Amino acid sequence: MIVKFLDEEISYEGSQLNGLFDYQKLKVNDDSLIAFIGAADVKEGLIDEEDRLNQDFIKAKLMLHFIMTIRGNKLRESRLWQLHLIQIAYNILISLCFMPIYFKKFGDDIFVIKENIKRKLSVSIATLAGNEKEVVHFGINILDEGAPIPTYSLQKLNIDPKEFGMKILNEFKNFYEEDVQKSLYKVRGV
Repeated sequence: MIVKFLDEEISYEGSQLNGLFDYQKLKVNDDSLIAFIGAADVKEGLIDEEDRLNQDFIKAKLMLHFIMTIRGNKLRESRLWQLHLIQIAYNILISLCFMPIYFKKFGDDIFVIKENIKRKLSVSIATLAGNEKEVVHFGINILDEGAPIPTYSLQKLNIDPKEFGMKILNEFKNFYEEDVQKSLYKVRGV
């Protein structure tokens, strides 16, 4: 698995879920997890049909984004990759945050519960790209400005986005290579 934190700022608007983002940015044709920082503004490129029908949108002034690309063609597997990535981020958040904050996962979203108000910290979607790839977007607010709903941010948690992102990249890579790929090669079929 190739992991990389891009130095360039990229605004996420949904087109990055094309299954070729890793090739376009790194010229690699392997499973990958790429992180970058940038705004989010998704209206036309919504993948979630429920959100589209409700005329919802995603907007944030600054987020830490992850785009995962895995060779495969199963939506269920894409969803499982997504949920594991979010679990890794959730565990790292808890380990880094020394504030009296209550984190809660609801499906594929992470929230901060403060003053009895759910404030959204992340957004995510898993889908298939037309080129036999499973793709995931996971975004975490760096700032809590520009969103249409109550949000929380890494800034308010005093968490450095680059450090946090690198921890997620490295932990996911270890999970992928040691817990998934390595075990596939040592198990005999019956």
